[in-house]
Amino acid sequence: MPINPLLEMLGQQGRDFQGLLLEQQSHEIEISSFDADSGDGELTLLSHIQNDVLLNRASTGGFIPSDNDRSITVHSCHTRMREVEVLKDQLIAGFDGDLALGLRDVVVMAPDIQLYLPYINAVFDDIPYAVADRSLRQTSQLLEILLRFFELSQSRLLWHEVLALLEEPVVRERFGLFEADMLIVNHWVDSTRIRWGESAEHREALGVGEFSENSWEAGLERLLMGYAVPSDEQFSDGILPFTDIEGSQAQTLGNFYAFFKLLKRARVQLSKQRSLSQWLTIIREYAELLLLENNDLQRQWDGLRELFESLADSAEIHTQRLSLVVFIEHLKSMANEQKTATGFMRGQLTFCSMLPMRAIPFSTIALLGMNEGEFPKVDGRAAFDLMDKDFRKGDRSRRADERYQFLEILVSARKQLLISYIGQSIKNNEEIPPSVVISELLDSLEQYYAVSINRVLIWHPLQAFNEQYFVPDSNLFSYSKSAVDMAISLQQKVTPQDGFWWQGSLHERERPDAEMRVDLDDLFHFYNHPQRYFVEKHLQLRMKGD
Repeated sequence: MPINPLLEMLGQQGRDFQGLLLEQQSHEIEISSFDADSGDGELTLLSHIQNDVLLNRASTGGFIPSDNDRSITVHSCHTRMREVEVLKDQLIAGFDGDLALGLRDVVVMAPDIQLYLPYINAVFDDIPYAVADRSLRQTSQLLEILLRFFELSQSRLLWHEVLALLEEPVVRERFGLFEADMLIVNHWVDSTRIRWGESAEHREALGVGEFSENSWEAGLERLLMGYAVPSDEQFSDGILPFTDIEGSQAQTLGNFYAFFKLLKRARVQLSKQRSLSQWLTIIREYAELLLLENNDLQRQWDGLRELFESLADSAEIHTQRLSLVVFIEHLKSMANEQKTATGFMRGQLTFCSMLPMRAIPFSTIALLGMNEGEFPKVDGRAAFDLMDKDFRKGDRSRRADERYQFLEILVSARKQLLISYIGQSIKNNEEIPPSVVISELLDSLEQYYAVSINRVLIWHPLQAFNEQYFVPDSNLFSYSKSAVDMAISLQQKVTPQDGFWWQGSLHERERPDAEMRVDLDDLFHFYNHPQRYFVEKHLQLRMKGD
C-alpha cells in the first residue's frame, strides 16, 4: 500500500523520534486518541488530507471537493504589507461565513513574527489582537537603555547622546529629575559649551590631544563653582564660575552630577577585560544603579532578570576573559533568542512565531511569510561538523524540524488553513517561488487529489484598491472602505476641458515670452537631466533672440 506523500516528504523528524521511543520500549504502545474526521455530511479538502495523513494512505483521486471549498487557500502577494491586508480580508470573510467562529479560534503564524509587527499594527488597528514570541530585545526598553549606557561609556561622550540617555524616563526618575529639570540641564550644557569628552585625560586616551576646553569636566566644574561662589566677575581657583544657579536648582545640579559620576565610573570600570561571571555581576549592579524599578516596569524587570539567569548558566562554562564589545554582542544575541510567550491565547486574535508546541488545534490557522529561504531555513553547519557527514537518527536538523512543524500545522487546522507568501516582484511583477513545503503541498494536491493549482493558489494585485477586488465574478474581494473609495475615484476618469496638466502653454500673465509646449518627453528630460534641460532651454531662447 502506498504511503502518504506528505508524510513521506515532511514527517522524517517525527518518524525518527517515534522510532527512538519505540526502541526504548519493551512492549508496544497503542495510541487511540485520534479518529478520522467523518465530516458531518461532507468532507472538505483539508479534512480529507488529514484523514489520509492519519491513516497513512495516498489518495486515489476519487475525492472531488465542492466548488465553494476554501479550506486550503494559498495567496501570492507582492509585499509583507499586502500579505497582512489580504489576511484581514480573508479572516473577515471567515467571520461572516461562520458566526460561531471567534477571535480566540484563530491563530496567525510566521517564521519571524517581528518582521510583520509594523504592518499588523497598521492593518489590525480596529481588531483586538495580541502578539506573542517577540524577543526580549524588542520588548524590553530597560535592556535597550542598559546597552546604550554601556556603549556610551566607551564613546566620545557627545553631549546630545548623554542628554538623550538621561532624558529616558526610567533613567531620569531614577536620579530624581523631572521634565522641567531637564530643560534646566539642557540650558546649563548649552551655556557652558559642553560638547564632548570627559576630560583632558580622556581625550588624550582617544588620541586627539590633551585639552580640557568644552569637556564635561570643565563644564561641570563651572557649574559647581558657580553654586559655591556668589560672583562670576573673576576666576576662582582657575575656574570661571557659572552663577546662574540658585535655590532648588542646586538639587537638580546634584542629581545631574550623580548621573555623570556613574557614567564616569563606568568609563573606567568597563574598559577592562573580564570573565563572563564578572561581567554578569557588573551588569546587575549597573542595572540597579541606572534604571528605575516600579510596578509598571515589573514585567520588563522580570524579563531582564531571566536574561541574567541565562547568562549565569553559561558563565560557569565560559571562563575566558572578554572585552565589553564581545560581551555586549553576546548579550544582544541571547536577548534576540529569548522569546516571550506573553500574548499567546488571551482570547484575542493571536499572532505568534512558528515555534515548537505552537501547532495546537485552532479552527483557522494562517501562515504569513512562507517564502523560499525563510522557511524552512537551511542548516548552516560548520565545515568541521561531523554531523553533516555522518547524520544519525535523532540528530538535530533545524530544516527537518521546520518541515515537520509544517506537517503539524497542516493537521492542526480544524476548518481552514490560510497561507500567504511573497510570490510576485514589486519591481517587474515576475513570479517568485514559494517555500519548498508550499510547492510540495500544491504538487500533492494536483497529483493525488486532482485539485488544480489555480483553484487553490490566488494571485493578488500590487494595490489593495485594484478594480479586480470590486467586480462581479472575481475570486478576489476586499472589505476595505478606503480601498473601494480609491477604486471608484480612479474609475471616474475626468479630462480637463483645457487638456491635461502637462499640455498647453503657460498663462500670458505669468510668462508672456514663453510659448513652448510641455509634453511628456520634455518632462522626462527635465526629471532625468535637469542641468542639461535648463542649458538647452537657455540656448533655444537665445537662438530666438529672447
